[in-house]
Amino acid sequence: MFLMRLSIPTFFVFILASQMMLGQSSPMQMYVEEALANNPDRTRAELAIKQQELRLKQANGLFLPSVALNATYTLAAGGRSIDFPVGDLLNPVYSTLNQLTETNSFPMIENVNEQFLPNNFQETNLRIIQPIFNPDIIANKRAQEILLDAEKTSLLITENELIRDVKDAYLGYLQAVEQVRIYQETEGLLREQIRVNERLIAANKVTPDAVSQAQLALSQWKGNLARAWQQEASARAFLNLLLGRDLQAEIIADTSLVPGQWTPELDQLLAGVLTSRSEGLFLDQQQDAQQWDLKRRQGQWLPSLNVVSDAGFQGFGYDFSDQGFILGQAALSWNLYQGGQRSAAIQEAEIEASRLNLQAIQLDRQLQLQVEQAYYGWIAARDGHEAAVEAEHHAARLYRQTNQRYLEGQVNALLLEQARSSWIQARLALNAAAFQWLSAENQLQFAAGKR
Repeated sequence: MFLMRLSIPTFFVFILASQMMLGQSSPMQMYVEEALANNPDRTRAELAIKQQELRLKQANGLFLPSVALNATYTLAAGGRSIDFPVGDLLNPVYSTLNQLTETNSFPMIENVNEQFLPNNFQETNLRIIQPIFNPDIIANKRAQEILLDAEKTSLLITENELIRDVKDAYLGYLQAVEQVRIYQETEGLLREQIRVNERLIAANKVTPDAVSQAQLALSQWKGNLARAWQQEASARAFLNLLLGRDLQAEIIADTSLVPGQWTPELDQLLAGVLTSRSEGLFLDQQQDAQQWDLKRRQGQWLPSLNVVSDAGFQGFGYDFSDQGFILGQAALSWNLYQGGQRSAAIQEAEIEASRLNLQAIQLDRQLQLQVEQAYYGWIAARDGHEAAVEAEHHAARLYRQTNQRYLEGQVNALLLEQARSSWIQARLALNAAAFQWLSAENQLQFAAGKR
């Protein structure tokens, strides 16, 4: 009988041992792996990791030189200008020289009026900027590295929650399957009771109302069976949703699952929860990233130093024969005052760090509370299962005794129906208690950070 006793039947022990020897995964483990491969929440978490990897790549790129091609061409007219009296200065000299040499070798020249805005002027250059010292990009790179680790931890959190949900959904499906089986067996039992009653009526051992009583019970159990089918279909659809496949896809029922294979110790679980739960690690990483963000803002008080190199062409018109130039510069930038912006940004980062510290303290308490609640839920489920086992045992014995007395004509059909109904209800309660224990074990493993 499926999940009806605490001890594992020998057949199931053989199945589990064979799977371990052959290295085969159980159906539940197979579905967990399928969900991890297909679930959209996990896919989104993987995409977030890829995004953060690109942000880290951008942060690393800030340490490398940047190369840019710049080209400008200027047309200008009017504007400010300056007069150069070149003619007034040189023409008397040239005139004297011409008289002395009795030639016209020194022609007269005009005064020059030069505008400030260059006309038909171009500059085309290749500029290379290499950071030498910049505290901002150093802290930014470290923060992005930690945030990448945090995204990977976030993926683990998503996976752990998905594993918990898939296991719970699978256990819910198995409970519904077993419930259907119990109702089907009950239907067969009632049909057999009708057949027996008809024979007893023919032998004048019972009255005709015994058949009517059994037929009434059969109609009622048919309705229960229909509802059980609906619950099984809903449980299958929900599990398939988590697996990322067609909602009507078939599910393999693992009949080797039994509760009671794990004996947890509360003290050990509480001692290890802070290091085993990914949520704690995720918050630690957020705190580390926040500290580096604080260092980045504090580092803005320091100067930054870059080396700038230009190589290209400059002149009037595009005549590259004699327009080439090379220029090298060391650029120091030091923002001495920004109206209190940097001080406010540092205070903001410090407040965020304090908030994360308080959140870490609260998270520690919440994780320990989750473990304690899950542990005592596991205790209650275990005790409830033991009580259900005992109740089913007594109900089964009572039904067998009442059925025997009914065949001997010592009790009426109503008492037999009551005994049978009590036994079926006890079987259903035991089925629910067994899966509640398995589910409580799953919740406790999740709370303790065990996959």
